Amino acid sequence: MKKKYIFLIALVGVFLLGIFRYIDLNSRFPKASTQVYGLGEWMPTGKAEICAVEAKVAKGEEIEACYKEEFGGKKFIGDKYKSREIIVKLKIKNVGEDTLNVGRLVYQLRFEAYPSGCANGIDEYYFPVEQIESQEEAEGVIAILIPRGSVNDKEYDTFIKNNTIRLVKSAYPVIKMIEFKIGE
Repeated sequence: MKKKYIFLIALVGVFLLGIFRYIDLNSRFPKASTQVYGLGEWMPTGKAEICAVEAKVAKGEEIEACYKEEFGGKKFIGDKYKSREIIVKLKIKNVGEDTLNVGRLVYQLRFEAYPSGCANGIDEYYFPVEQIESQEEAEGVIAILIPRGSVNDKEYDTFIKNNTIRLVKSAYPVIKMIEFKIGE
């Protein structure tokens, strides 16, 4: 009796394996390829090109000073909660024929810290212009909030040292990203 059940389970397993090999999900839905760019390299996104020029970490009063210097004095989330933020200077070049909306493009970017898996959207940005005309370029700053709930003060230095920071623009079948380490 037990041999029949074992034989039946083995037969069902072989049958399911044959079905899975026939379906072959990897050929029907192939893994997206990635293109990796570094600091100072231009990442094409279709109608625009993005270049991350510089990245730094700011905390508490440093955030306030950075906002006065980089963000034109505007006050945002970071200085209120005394969290830490990654501040990245960006250049955006409009290579299309139409006017480019900076806010729409910036909010299509996503922040990732690899290998920890921490991911977030872009919290704040400041560009002196909201629209970029065709063949023009604008320079501005984005801020990525790292909340205390995600990384506490004791772990923060290790988090920055051990993780590669990515700004990702996902569009299947090609995922484009600017990848860098803070302090290098």
